[in-house]
Amino acid sequence: QHPVILDELLDPISSYKVESKEEIQIELTRKVSTANPDDLEAVMDLLREFRQGYTLRLAAADIARIISQTDVSGVLSDLAESILAQSLAASATSRQFETDTVSPHEIGVVAYGKLGSRELGYNSDLDLIFLFEPAIGLDETVLYRHYSRLLQRLIHILTTRTRAGQLYTIDMRLRPDGRSGIAINSMESFTNYQLHKAHPWEHQALVRARVIIGSESLKKNFKKVRRQVLRLPRDETGLRQSVVEMRERVIEANCRSTDTEYDLKMDRGGLLDIEFLLQYLVLRWANQYHQLATGPESKTIIQALVDVRILESPDGARLAEILEGYLKTENALKLQEKPALIPYSEFSDERKWVCSLWRRFLERDH
Repeated sequence: QHPVILDELLDPISSYKVESKEEIQIELTRKVSTANPDDLEAVMDLLREFRQGYTLRLAAADIARIISQTDVSGVLSDLAESILAQSLAASATSRQFETDTVSPHEIGVVAYGKLGSRELGYNSDLDLIFLFEPAIGLDETVLYRHYSRLLQRLIHILTTRTRAGQLYTIDMRLRPDGRSGIAINSMESFTNYQLHKAHPWEHQALVRARVIIGSESLKKNFKKVRRQVLRLPRDETGLRQSVVEMRERVIEANCRSTDTEYDLKMDRGGLLDIEFLLQYLVLRWANQYHQLATGPESKTIIQALVDVRILESPDGARLAEILEGYLKTENALKLQEKPALIPYSEFSDERKWVCSLWRRFLERDH
């Protein structure tokens, strides 16, 4: 669909090397600098071409099996973060923002889901919420109005389909009060919501959340709130019931398994079971073992669970291995623009093992 990016394959794939986020940002900034900053459409096209070209190189190296699944997810996550940062900068070039007294870079972008846990796949949606810290001497209502305009422009840059395609699909349903909530919240209102109004499933989601763009102050405060919320004492029975009930609702609403094919993402023993199990274990035990609330990456959480003896070392290794296999298979299907459906004969032992682990901790027969 986009022949311009074929030039990305002129260099031999065998020479591909995984770049750091800083290297991706430098390359992206150099590319965007060739466009007139006042020509937003040209900037949007350059962003799309960069993402497509970079992803094409990565996918070729992935198919050639010269990089690992962890590298693929990490690069896709770094690429998304770099494009988000560049898009936020582009959203502030409009003349309507030139006389404003606050910087667009004071917006905090929080990633949930696969971007939060650095497990992003090809063409994954981005689960995001937006926060700000009130500036000294400025009215919070004025700030909200300013940031809301800026945010509308950012979402336009990211989601509009141009001749060069679309950048990302953005999902903001995890913001406070969900679809009925406002687009951007102050750090204070977010904290109050998480401590006093959030549902258990929203605390589950917070397990895989991190600030990807924001001031050092906002990053520090978000980490503090996240740790505080995850370490809250919880009733074990109530938590277990909430996680199991949410899991059943997700299966009923989204599972696409058929008589011949298994939904690797949604069905029992699949990706979502691993995600929910890790979230449950963090919420259940982080009050006692504070290190469980340290990082949002699944492998970090699994290692922490092993370190505090909630998981035996062989179980932790098996769980991490199964997760990587699932993600690799899901990504391969995404490259072919296929849903995450596989024959029942694939991963049958792995699915049974994950189901047994689920039953062990959540005491629920499937």
